[in-house]
Amino acid sequence: MKWLFPVTLTCVLALLFSPAEAHAWGIGVHLQTGAWVLDNLGLLPEVLRSILSRHPNDYLYGCISADITLGKKYTHYLRHCHSWRMGCKILDKATSDSQKACAYGYLSHLAADTVAHSYYVPYKLIRTYNTVLLKHAYWEMRFEAHVAPEVWPLARSIGRKDFTDNDKLMRSILADTIFSFGTNKKLFNSLLLLNRLQQYQKVLRSLANTSKWAITPEDQQDYLGL
Repeated sequence: MKWLFPVTLTCVLALLFSPAEAHAWGIGVHLQTGAWVLDNLGLLPEVLRSILSRHPNDYLYGCISADITLGKKYTHYLRHCHSWRMGCKILDKATSDSQKACAYGYLSHLAADTVAHSYYVPYKLIRTYNTVLLKHAYWEMRFEAHVAPEVWPLARSIGRKDFTDNDKLMRSILADTIFSFGTNKKLFNSLLLLNRLQQYQKVLRSLANTSKWAITPEDQQDYLGL
């Protein structure tokens, strides 16, 4: 049965990067923006600054945990994990400061995705409207190619840490889809720990180098700055 998990993981990767399962920004972008927030805590209100400074890893985990759930379209729209309704529920149910840090990370994820869904992707789709392949998922993956190299070791570090309390919180709120929360979490952790994440970025960079549709450093700063 050792073959079963790699096969399942392959199916998950196919789901993860299919247009129907579009996440907006990828894991790398969410960790990079989360790390920026932690580097600029002085911009935040004192209460929030205190929580995030004491629980930075929980915050970073929250920044990517909205993407733990696969097959989002197979749940009721009111329980869709990529919604402000569910994000606010997670914050309301958080009982410890570490859980609150995770919840704020979850909300940060949703806020960042708003930029992708409402600005970055629509703009790119309009510019490439007459192409066949340059759709939603393509532009999300293209932006992932520009993530800072130090983000990938950070992803693996987060994947090795114990976030049991945060998982209990999200398990109590988020709906199961084609997989249970526990199965989704195992698959997601495996993805974080894969060294292939960085290799995947190199493939995307090669793709970007051959494309006439450039994403300049100025473009990156524009979108990330929002």
